[in-house]
Amino acid sequence: VVNCTGDTTYTATYTPSYIDYTITFQYEDGTVIKQCTVHYGDSVAAPADPISPDVLGEDYEFARWDKEITDCQGNAVYTAVFVHKYISGDLTGDGKINSLDGLLLMRYLNGWNVNIASPEAMDVNGDGNVNSLDGLILMRYLNGWNVTLGSGERKMKRIFSIAIALLMLCSLLAVPAFATGNGSLSMSNASGNRGDTVTVSVNLNSNPGLVTMTIRVSYDTSVLQLTNVSNPGLLVGAQLNTSYGSPYTISWVDGATTTNNTKTGTIATFTFKILDNAKIGESTVTLQFVDSYDTDYNENSFSASSGKVTVTCKHSYGSWTKVNDTTHKRTCSICQKDETANHSWNGGTVTKAASCKENGVKTYTCTTCNAAKTETIAKTTDHKYGSWTKVNDITHKHTCSVCAKEETANHTWNGGSVTKPASCKENGVKTYTCTACNATKTESIAKTTTHSYGNWTKVNDTTHKHTCSVCSKEETANHTWNSGTVTKKATCKETGVKTYTCTACNATKTESIAKLTTHIYDHACDTDCNVCGATRTITHNYKTSWSKDKTNHWHECSVCKGKKDVVAHTPGAEATETTAQTCTICGYVIKAALGHKHNYATTWTTDETGHWYACSGCAEKSNYAAHDFENDCDKDCPICGFTRETEHKFVEAWTSDATNHWHECTGCGMKQDEAAHEPGAEATATTAQTCTICGYEIAPALGSEETTEPTESTDVTTPTVPNDKTDPDD
Repeated sequence: VVNCTGDTTYTATYTPSYIDYTITFQYEDGTVIKQCTVHYGDSVAAPADPISPDVLGEDYEFARWDKEITDCQGNAVYTAVFVHKYISGDLTGDGKINSLDGLLLMRYLNGWNVNIASPEAMDVNGDGNVNSLDGLILMRYLNGWNVTLGSGERKMKRIFSIAIALLMLCSLLAVPAFATGNGSLSMSNASGNRGDTVTVSVNLNSNPGLVTMTIRVSYDTSVLQLTNVSNPGLLVGAQLNTSYGSPYTISWVDGATTTNNTKTGTIATFTFKILDNAKIGESTVTLQFVDSYDTDYNENSFSASSGKVTVTCKHSYGSWTKVNDTTHKRTCSICQKDETANHSWNGGTVTKAASCKENGVKTYTCTTCNAAKTETIAKTTDHKYGSWTKVNDITHKHTCSVCAKEETANHTWNGGSVTKPASCKENGVKTYTCTACNATKTESIAKTTTHSYGNWTKVNDTTHKHTCSVCSKEETANHTWNSGTVTKKATCKETGVKTYTCTACNATKTESIAKLTTHIYDHACDTDCNVCGATRTITHNYKTSWSKDKTNHWHECSVCKGKKDVVAHTPGAEATETTAQTCTICGYVIKAALGHKHNYATTWTTDETGHWYACSGCAEKSNYAAHDFENDCDKDCPICGFTRETEHKFVEAWTSDATNHWHECTGCGMKQDEAAHEPGAEATATTAQTCTICGYEIAPALGSEETTEPTESTDVTTPTVPNDKTDPDD
């Protein structure tokens, strides 16, 4: 402040003065954990969670401070609160819940005098009471049910119930932690198709004695669906979970017995459905032993061998697809199994030509899966020079368009180009071009001695000719005959024909094939040749036994069925009540006994024309019918089994379609000598290309007015065939 010399403003300033308070964090007995001084209004920071004091022991842990920590408003004391550590259901206090805990709780509920290491854990549902509801919940928990154990709320030591304390003091039994016996478990195997239901069993093979047992079964849920679990009753005290999944746990606890169960056999069965999209192959069903105790709380040990469900498949592979540069695969559409094989590469194609600047590329394609691989083609030494630029009359230069290399040289003439071809009529012109600057020079080309002949055409039976289209010179030559084809087979009546075709002009010539010296007869007794009618003398082979019908009897040839000695029956004595009237010569029953009843056979009687069921006592026929042959060449009657002798009758003329020609049987349509057409000379303006064997027109004459592509005929050309044993010339 100074003497006044005018209006002046003075502002007051203040110095802060803090009020400090003591904040104390302590145990319940007053032992200080941390003490600090904090300004009024500042926040208070709590120390790290303190450990349990010796007076409580390691079974207790820090839970909270006794009141909420707030900003400093004055001196304050915060006391640590500790609670007892336990897990609901863990009666032994070993940090895990298993069938031993279930056994202890069930025995406690049944009035046994048992030692409970963690009594608070008996209140499984956390409602403050220990009763049968806690036993039910714990058993269901051990069997994998979706149940909730008590919250495990920690209770402060100072408020433990007197009842629990007395229980702990009065208990005399101890829970040992050593194994007393060894046993073995196994699971059976099963197999089936997708969609099938299969069952596997869990078997107790050896048993040292037990009152509790816990097992766990796991399986691949992408292969199997668990549909049912059953308990045969060998072990008791299980609460089977009806919510099926993997893993599935079963815990047996018999809390009411004092005697160990030493039985063996099946203790559980599991029923699975094999899923419709299950992976084909073996799928393991894992059996895990969890725990087991005897009546004296001694722990048992069991080995456990797992089972398997085998799913089979009949593979149905799809198309091959590339896997890598070496292999391809195809996949079964049912089980997705992959089959792998090496690529089968083709001969390769140049997909990028090599140059003087860069390597080229050759691409190979797999003929199975269309995969591709490439191979480097080395750079070429050939340059791609541009146009030569004239330097002077002697030299020129050019530059490679690929690698930019420049080259200077004297004019270099190329090999020349025929700008006017020489012919057999006029001289030609050859023009040379400088490969650098395109300068040109010409030279005369002498007349050529090479003519441009057209197609050969027939002159006569010996020669053919062709004419030069430039100078009209004609050249004549002898025919060049092929090896010939039999166009008409020789028979015993007529000579055959072999036709030869000129391979140049398609002219033909024929040659006679001598008549056959052998004849064709229907059978050994046939006297007339089917082809030429020649006759022969034969001897029939007549049977000594009589053949007969209703009217006559005769001796029949065993070969041709011909008859001799045909006479009418000679009737014997008239028929009586018990005796038939028969022919005195052949024994034929002319009239059945007056008391006769027909007794038809169950097998067919046959002759050349038909079949019937014959009566054993007379000549009557039942169900007579003609044989049922499919065609003239069919040998066997499908009804009675009668077999006849037949021969195919092949037509001499060719039958043909667009691809093949053949000789066809008139009786059944069977093909003989079928073969592909043999094309003759190429079609000309006036002559079609034909098959040299059967004459089928393969391609029309080039001068045809047809402008569209020929379509393949589906008609079969069949020649008219003369009837059997008729003159082919008629």
